[in-house]
Amino acid sequence: MLTLQRGPAFRFLGASAIDNTDFKFSSIIGGTTTALGTIDIGDIEGNRQNGTGALTFGTPSDVIRVGESMFVELGGSGGVDSLQIAPVPVPAALPLLLAGPGGLGLMKRRTDKAAKA
Repeated sequence: MLTLQRGPAFRFLGASAIDNTDFKFSSIIGGTTTALGTIDIGDIEGNRQNGTGALTFGTPSDVIRVGESMFVELGGSGGVDSLQIAPVPVPAALPLLLAGPGGLGLMKRRTDKAAKA
């Protein structure tokens, strides 16, 4: 299980794995478990063979924020060799929105200082 401890929010886009088993990817967001997809590796004519597989999630996962998790359920002893993730950008308007009240506060402070002098 992978749990975001700190840092920016992100989305899972896909994964790749190696072994002779199934890999089931899921996310836990707000207490709700959502299946993201499965990689089925190595089932050749009914015989399990070691191999590699990749999965691109049909739609990116919901946004994973601090405290939320993603987990991989293995059907055997294999390993996930990569996870593809994408950061969720801060909207460009957010810094501008925060700068506006800050600028007004500075102007008021200067006006108050000038009135006292």
